[in-house]
Amino acid sequence: MRVLVVSNCVTGTFVQTIRAIFPAWDVRGAGVQEAADWLQDNSKPAFTDYAAHCDLYLGWDPAGHPIDLTLNPRADRIVIPSIHFRGLHPDIASVPGLWGPFSTSHNNDQVSLIMVAAKYLGYSADQTLSLFRPQVFDALGYGGYYDTERTRFIQNFLNAGHDIEMDVRRWEKGHDFFYVPHHPRVFVLFDIIVRALSGTYLHPGQRETAQALRTQQPDNLDWAEIWPVYPALAQRVGSAGSMTWFLPSQAERRERSLPEMVTLTFAALDNHAGDWKDLAFIREAGMIIAGLPT
Repeated sequence: MRVLVVSNCVTGTFVQTIRAIFPAWDVRGAGVQEAADWLQDNSKPAFTDYAAHCDLYLGWDPAGHPIDLTLNPRADRIVIPSIHFRGLHPDIASVPGLWGPFSTSHNNDQVSLIMVAAKYLGYSADQTLSLFRPQVFDALGYGGYYDTERTRFIQNFLNAGHDIEMDVRRWEKGHDFFYVPHHPRVFVLFDIIVRALSGTYLHPGQRETAQALRTQQPDNLDWAEIWPVYPALAQRVGSAGSMTWFLPSQAERRERSLPEMVTLTFAALDNHAGDWKDLAFIREAGMIIAGLPT
C-alpha cells in the first residue's frame, strides 16, 4: 500500500502514526506548500511519480491544489481538514510581519491580544500585568469562546466525514491538548488518524491493537512554542492552568514568565515597522479594555 500524506506542520506525525500502525505500508509525506512548489516547477519528479501511483491520499482537500491533477485517479482520498483550535488559547493574536517573542530564524507573529491592546493604550508593564484577570477575559469574550470553538472544530471534521466528538471528550481529559491553536499534542493527531482509517482500513480488532501504540509515539511539536492555558480559563477542562510560556527549543532559555512576556512583546512592537496600531481588532480590544474599571 502506497500512502501519500499532504498537510501542514502535522504531516510528520501523520506519517509516523500510519507507519506505526501499518509497518508494511510505504508512507510518504509533504507539506502543502512544499508539494505545490515541487509540482509547479517539477523540481522533485520522484514526488510527482509517487503521487501518480499512490493507493491512498490523506490530508488537506486536494481540490484546487496542484496535487489534484497529479494524484492517481483510482487512489482512495481521505480528507482531514486543517487542524486549528483556539478554544484553549483565545488570547493569541497575529500581527502580520511581526518578529514576536517566539521568532527564531524566521518571524513568528503570535502575540497576546491583551498585551498588544495594552501597548496600543500606552499602558505600562505593571498596568498590563493587572489585565490578566477574569473580568478582562470575560469582557473580551474569552469565557465563552471554548464552547463555540469546540462546536466549530467538531463540525469542521464532521463535514469531512469524521465524527470526532468522542475523541474530543477524551482529549479534554488531557487538559491542555493543544500547545498553540495549530499545534496539537501527539495523542490528538494519533486519534485523528485512527478515526480517519477506521472502517475501510482499520477494523474493530485492528483498532484495539492500534490503540496500544497511542502512548508510544514521539511528539514532534513539543519543541516549538507553547502557550499556557490561563488558570481562569483552564477550569473549563479541569486543569489548574499556568502562566508560563515556552519559547522554541532553540532559545537559550525556554521558560518565560508573564512579566517577561510583556517585556518581550512590548520590545517586539517597538521594533516593528508595520502599522500595527491600525489593525481593527487591536483598536477594538483596546476600547474594551479602556472601558473597564481599574
